[in-house]
Amino acid sequence: IMYILCDKRTKGVYAVEDEDKNKVVQIFVDKDDAVRYYGLLEANDYKRDLMITDIDEESVIANCEVHNYKYAFIEPDELVVPPL
Repeated sequence: IMYILCDKRTKGVYAVEDEDKNKVVQIFVDKDDAVRYYGLLEANDYKRDLMITDIDEESVIANCEVHNYKYAFIEPDELVVPPL
């Protein structure tokens, strides 16, 4: 089981943009990291209401490929912060 952030209203997956303006879905290996990341978003006054969703790896990768999104696995020893 992996964890992603989704919009509560639309159920759309939260994604960041990379330096080439590609959408990148962050897939958290550890739920605590997803919780921490969402807390950082809230601290930065992120306006959309998100939820942490558990999902299997194959499903999220398939969804990313259908929507032409890139994805990144966030391992427990990695520190990621939301864009400002």
